[in-house]
Amino acid sequence: MNYEAVLVIFLGMLTLLGCVLSIIFWIVFREEKTIHPIYRSVGSRADPNCHHAEPTITSHTATETR
Repeated sequence: MNYEAVLVIFLGMLTLLGCVLSIIFWIVFREEKTIHPIYRSVGSRADPNCHHAEPTITSHTATETR
């Protein structure tokens, strides 16, 4: 058994696998994905001075009936 040939074939298969995975990742991630505006949170804006996302305080009064 020629171990050098087996090693060369094994390294060639690993190289081809790496190329195939690189091509698959390039195809999947080449398009820039954007978030649809309906899923954007008001508080996640890049402007740190934006104070639109203020917490809402609600008071709930429980009435007991006996």
